[in-house]
Formats: sequence, C-alpha cells, structure tokens
Amino acid sequence: MGATSIAIGFLHPGDTAGCFTESLALTQLADRRLGRIRSIIGMQSSPRLVEARSQMVDSFLTLRNEWLLMIDADMAWSPDDFELIAKHADPDDVPILGGLCFGG
Repeated sequence: MGATSIAIGFLHPGDTAGCFTESLALTQLADRRLGRIRSIIGMQSSPRLVEARSQMVDSFLTLRNEWLLMIDADMAWSPDDFELIAKHADPDDVPILGGLCFGG
C-alpha cells in the first residue's frame, strides 16, 4: 500500500474485547514507522447496525483517508495479518477486500 492513509473503524456495544484492544495497539506500534494508520474511528453501535456502519463511512469520508479497514470489536489479529490485507488492497484491481477470521 505504500504511503497510503488508512482509517481503522470498529463498532462496539459500549466496550471492546481485550484481545481487540491488544491487537489494535500492536498494529499501531508496528505501523509507527510507516505512518499509514492515520485515524481510528470507534463508534458505539445501536440496534440499528446498518445506520451505525453508514455513520462510520461518513466519518471516514470526512477524514479523507484513502482506505477504511472495518474490524469487529471482538476480533484479534496480528500486525502480520494487517500487512497481508494491506498488501492485497489495490484501488483499481481490489478496491474492496474482505476476510474471514476465526477465533483463536
């Protein structure tokens, strides 16, 4: 992804899982020298999940980052997982990228 700017967005019910918080912190630390993660958009979800996701996208567009990485607030990942996603994203060939994550 080079020098592109990334916003990490997540919806939560009022709190997040410890594994999520640890994963987010480790990813930010690993990315510090590249400086791609420019924004964190955490938003408390409501019963209207679709509306909350739309609000997150609106916030992303206002921040003017190039990519939005939406992560569930109960997920865990490693900086290597983050790099794998970043490596395969391409604005022309792969403008939307999804992943299937298993609990561990």
